[in-house]
Amino acid sequence: MKRLSALTLLTLGLSLACTGSGEDSVPEPQDTQVEDDRYQPTGCEELEIDFSGEDPPVVGDVWTLLPKCDGNILIGAMVIQVDPPSAGLLDESILTWAEAGPAEIMLQAGSKKAYLQVEVGEVAR
Repeated sequence: MKRLSALTLLTLGLSLACTGSGEDSVPEPQDTQVEDDRYQPTGCEELEIDFSGEDPPVVGDVWTLLPKCDGNILIGAMVIQVDPPSAGLLDESILTWAEAGPAEIMLQAGSKKAYLQVEVGEVAR
């Protein structure tokens, strides 16, 4: 009987220790969001096509095409098309000029599109 009493007292004591008003046991939520007035994200005002390669290009030259928005290089999905399609061979953002004559590059990033008119020259012999 004494064991039962000691066990009962221990259980009762633990249950009383766990009950209380709860004010001290639950921490208040903290606002961890910091407002920074220096950084204000803006949308893309003007999409441009930037490239590295010979300008003006000749057949066989290779350009790496980069989308730029407000002077900053964009990273992510983009669509590139060359018109006429026979003017160049596209591999991701690498364009190899295949045909002399006028061509137009269209680059789309998000909902913005940019166009670049190019005159591709013949290879000098």
